[in-house]
Amino acid sequence: MKRILLLLFLVPSIGQAQWKADEVNYTWVRAGYMVSEMETTGPTLDSSGFGIDGSVEVRDHMLLFASYDSLELDDFPGVKTQTRTIGLGAHVGLGERISLFGQIGYVDIGTSDAATTADDEGARAIAGIRLIPLAGFELRGGVDHLELDGAGGDTGVFVGSDLWLTDQFALSADAVVRDDTVSLLFAGRIYFGGSPL
Repeated sequence: MKRILLLLFLVPSIGQAQWKADEVNYTWVRAGYMVSEMETTGPTLDSSGFGIDGSVEVRDHMLLFASYDSLELDDFPGVKTQTRTIGLGAHVGLGERISLFGQIGYVDIGTSDAATTADDEGARAIAGIRLIPLAGFELRGGVDHLELDGAGGDTGVFVGSDLWLTDQFALSADAVVRDDTVSLLFAGRIYFGGSPL
């Protein structure tokens, strides 16, 4: 798992695009493969599945966002966890290549197997920074806090990067690290409107 995390920071060495950077874009959709590793008092629980998320800018500096992911335990087929989030966000540019953002929304987490289903819900708050240090390459990072009715509060940190292949499409990789869980997403991201090319 730690080796996979290192790949997030090795993406720039794959190749540097010779494009002119534009402003950070907040209208996009992304989908890809997810893996997660949870530490327990017993064995480590590994799971995998898919995730999809997106954002649309509805006014200057305001956006709507949503995400959905579905993971199945590798050692216990049929045991699934699904997470849905929808909410509102805002961003402020500190220049064409750097932007601060914050998002708050409703989150619903459901775990099920063949016989039972358990749900928890609450609020999710995300704050972070997006930076384009090189044309065609983005870095981001921040904090991701969950406040659930049943499980209580849980704060994680995230890092990620995008490598642009065209003016609309980028390869995307993100990691979220919480107290007992590491989650990774490897995806393709399609931007609508301007791009950092």
